[in-house]
Amino acid sequence: MKQSIYDIKGKFEAVTRRIDASDQISERNRQLIFDFCEHRRLQGASNPRLKRLEEPSRSKQREAALSGVPFLSSPPEVAKRMLKLARVGPGDVVYDLGCGDGRILIAAVEGFKAEEAIGYEIRDDVYKKALEEVTKANLQERIRIANSDFFEADLSRPSVITLYVDGLTNGKLKQKLEKEASPGTRIVSHDFPMPGWQPLIEDTFPDHSHTIYLYVVPEAFSRKGVT
Repeated sequence: MKQSIYDIKGKFEAVTRRIDASDQISERNRQLIFDFCEHRRLQGASNPRLKRLEEPSRSKQREAALSGVPFLSSPPEVAKRMLKLARVGPGDVVYDLGCGDGRILIAAVEGFKAEEAIGYEIRDDVYKKALEEVTKANLQERIRIANSDFFEADLSRPSVITLYVDGLTNGKLKQKLEKEASPGTRIVSHDFPMPGWQPLIEDTFPDHSHTIYLYVVPEAFSRKGVT
């Protein structure tokens, strides 16, 4: 049966209208999806619980930031001087925050007879190196190393805390130390002072290559300890 030109034209226009309607629906769907995603983004920005679910932890962020940065360790002579100034000896528990290859921990136990030494190292590669050094020295029973962020450590237990971190990190860490460190704890920092604290000793090497700061809790940050 032959169709007239008008019948063909009518069917063509009907199909065209359906296609246009389909395109409009697709466009509306795309807009709805976009609006939903934008709503979730804004909701997450204003909702701390959602942010915690969606964002990596601070320790993971720090680990990622540090993953490509070479670590710096206190030279052996500086490490020994830090422990000597802190009068490390039998009965002491030494924490090294950002322990690198574990040299201060090993020196504390091996050379100064500390009872125990605990290190925190967030970088996986450096942490594994530290474990190797401790195993090589056969000190696994007296030295423990945590592959985690030292901001998450309990700092109430150590009698001595050693540091070799930058001034910005010291500034963030001092509030945690003021809150958690036990009275009498000796805190030794290589090259970077603790902002606002008064050191008991400030020891600079003769060639001015290194400076060591010794603080005692709570005198370092109490009113009577500030001059």
